[in-house]
Amino acid sequence: MYKDLLNEVIHINDTDLKVVSVYESSNPSIFQVSRHTIENLLQNNNEVTYIIDLKNWAYQSNILKSLVSKYTEVYSFIEQKDDANYTTIVYAFDIFIILSVIILIIILVVSCLNIVEDEKKKNILYHYLGYSKKKTLGLTVFKISCVLLSGLIPNLCLYFILSNLFF
Repeated sequence: MYKDLLNEVIHINDTDLKVVSVYESSNPSIFQVSRHTIENLLQNNNEVTYIIDLKNWAYQSNILKSLVSKYTEVYSFIEQKDDANYTTIVYAFDIFIILSVIILIIILVVSCLNIVEDEKKKNILYHYLGYSKKKTLGLTVFKISCVLLSGLIPNLCLYFILSNLFF
């Protein structure tokens, strides 16, 4: 949509702005400019201007939509790429990961307990066939370790593949 404006000069409030890069966004009125450019735009503007500095960028699109519905000319300026505050998103992912790990640990413990309960019935049969308690215990430990490794090995492989791709 805006790729045609690349390296073009646009005119906003008596200020010429050269478009150096373009990114597709769900909101077409977001511009990334320097603080100096914002100050020049405000000085050349004879109307009342309000600047809202958001502390939490997770709600930026909602606030911008509500402002656009109330006012005719609303522009959103992002001073720097590093200004965006992603702490809310990071906390949400942290909570999701912690809850997922807790749920997976509970499922793992229940699965191991089910294996032990099933093996109790089989251990009686193994005992009549001449297996010692060490061998039956070894079989139970082997089955539990197979369940653990069958989930752990693919996840570790995926982790190493993804970590080599992105880092």
